[in-house]
Amino acid sequence: MTTRRACWIAGLVLLLGPAAGYAGTAQPSAGDNLPARGQALFDQFADSADGGRTARVPYPLEKLLERIRTMLEPSGRGGGLSTVLIPLGRSLQRHAAENGDYFRYPRVVIAVTGEAADSTTPYLKDRLYLGFHEKAETLEVISYNPAAGRFEFQVADDYRAGGTARLRYANRALCLACHQNAAPIFSRQSWDESSANPRIATSLGAAAPGFYALAWRAGVDIPNAIDDATDRANLLPLAAELWREACGTGAAGRACRGQLLRLALRQRLAGGVAPSLALPEIQDSLLKPLLAQWRSRWPEGIVVGNPDLPNRQPFAGLAPDAPTPAGAALERAADISAAFDPLALRPPLETWPLSADTVSRLVAVLASFFSDADAARIETRLASAAASETTIRLDCLPRQREGRIDLDCRGEGITLAGRVTTRAGQPAGGSIDRLGFADGTRLHGLSLAPVPGKAHSLSIVDHRRDALGARPSRLELDADFSHARLGLRNELAMLDEAVARIEPALLEGPPQRDTLLPAVLTALGERTLPATMALPRPPPYAEPPPALSETRVAKTLQPFVRRCGLCHASNERFPPPFMAGGETAIAERLDGCAERIAYRLAMWSLPAAARAKTPMPPAAVQPDARFAQSDELAAMRRHVADILATRTAPLTAERLLAGDYASLPPCRPAPIATGALR
Repeated sequence: MTTRRACWIAGLVLLLGPAAGYAGTAQPSAGDNLPARGQALFDQFADSADGGRTARVPYPLEKLLERIRTMLEPSGRGGGLSTVLIPLGRSLQRHAAENGDYFRYPRVVIAVTGEAADSTTPYLKDRLYLGFHEKAETLEVISYNPAAGRFEFQVADDYRAGGTARLRYANRALCLACHQNAAPIFSRQSWDESSANPRIATSLGAAAPGFYALAWRAGVDIPNAIDDATDRANLLPLAAELWREACGTGAAGRACRGQLLRLALRQRLAGGVAPSLALPEIQDSLLKPLLAQWRSRWPEGIVVGNPDLPNRQPFAGLAPDAPTPAGAALERAADISAAFDPLALRPPLETWPLSADTVSRLVAVLASFFSDADAARIETRLASAAASETTIRLDCLPRQREGRIDLDCRGEGITLAGRVTTRAGQPAGGSIDRLGFADGTRLHGLSLAPVPGKAHSLSIVDHRRDALGARPSRLELDADFSHARLGLRNELAMLDEAVARIEPALLEGPPQRDTLLPAVLTALGERTLPATMALPRPPPYAEPPPALSETRVAKTLQPFVRRCGLCHASNERFPPPFMAGGETAIAERLDGCAERIAYRLAMWSLPAAARAKTPMPPAAVQPDARFAQSDELAAMRRHVADILATRTAPLTAERLLAGDYASLPPCRPAPIATGALR
């Protein structure tokens, strides 16, 4: 194994936990699927049933979405929800629409991309994703667990009219085979398998234009918003892990995390402007210990998992005026080749080097743990308190225009370009188009408003700041506009003091908005704290995992138990449960799926570039690179070859690989009530 690959896998294990190293031999437990602490954000939208022991998801989908929207800022696009339909996608349920009904029963993908309604509501932006397939009668959910610092994977089974819609935590190891970053994934641009593709949108509209009253008709801006959200979401667990582990322990670790919080809040209040790391206290209590810890733990850099799937065009090569395929041609279009399969092992998105710039990137992600409403509430506290101000004198070159004065001003390392509207020669408003500071900060589009009773004085209506935290607050102009005085309000020292007064225990564990925000507001003197709308939640529930026991089956079946049982021994329809049941049932199901299993196993013998399909078991859950040359794989291939030799028209591996995978007999064994091998 190369050093680079070893570091990559070590980075994955850092984020994913022990499940990332699963090689098909360990016995999982229900606890592997349940969070060790906290619960998924989505749990609060489920209803308690059976005396509080069970969680049931509201049905129909419209009812659930309406409940989610109450937590979102209503003026956001789509009410804060971004929705696409994907008829020929890459999810486990992609073949649920049997008989070619892909456009009648597409998969619905919804992401929360809007801001929180206020500082008392849960922050769901980038943290909640839904996948619904009507024919599969399944709702899949990915949502963030702030207390655990990770995303949780959940499923509502029997999600249909009259169904139970019971919510459970999913088989996490199965989910991580595709979600190798332990977070949401989505296609890169231009999202050609989604409803943003005009051909697909036309076919969807012809099949059933309603689609659960969803606002799905849109251009590429909607999948782009989902793509951006998953990119941001990808960094949340990483930031939580670095917050927890990279600062070290004890008082020094808490001081380090306190500085991270201080800088994150500064950046949030500055409208995204990165705070300066040049201050001596930042160097001593944050940069030096943080980088020293990083060099010790991650000498090769910090691996960032990859949330991006390659863009897939199901109808590539089809002329624009050609009809959309149907029948066998449509089935071939629905088939996922190895190059586009989410099961294919993806290289890291990037590796963060050990540098001050990486610390700035970490701070930027931590800033996103707080909402716009949170920032506004803190701003209100800061604005109501006394703060020092600095006045910068600027020399200006005014240019008279009709109804306005254009200004080009400079002084003390600051440059200002703007426009002032005038009435009877008096400033009446305007904007600062560009404001540059000596530290390199550039602010654009600051609005100016007249100050009642103060001629030639304008207030700056904005909360953005420079890298040291100073907020432009006023602009005073000479009568001839040849000079100006820029007021900079220095109020973030109060915020720094508030962070320093936070209870040290709150700086342990993952960063949690619901505990840190009230603590900051209390330290700033606010008495009415934002009590988050935490609804009663049923306890987390996960189905008991398959009790795999290879000793209870024939020796020829034992490799399949070890290598396939984790994902295929369930009593669900997807992925195909060919390992469910006792020895007789497994043998029968392997017989029914032999063609496709043989094809997938054969992929291990081909170079990666020559593979038409992703090999099974997938490399994402086979970290042992020697599996391709193992006796175990050879035994599995011999077993299915023996099955194929008994067919009326015996199949060899060569004949099997010569055809299309999509044309092989489907592997769709029905779930059985008794579940897996026990």
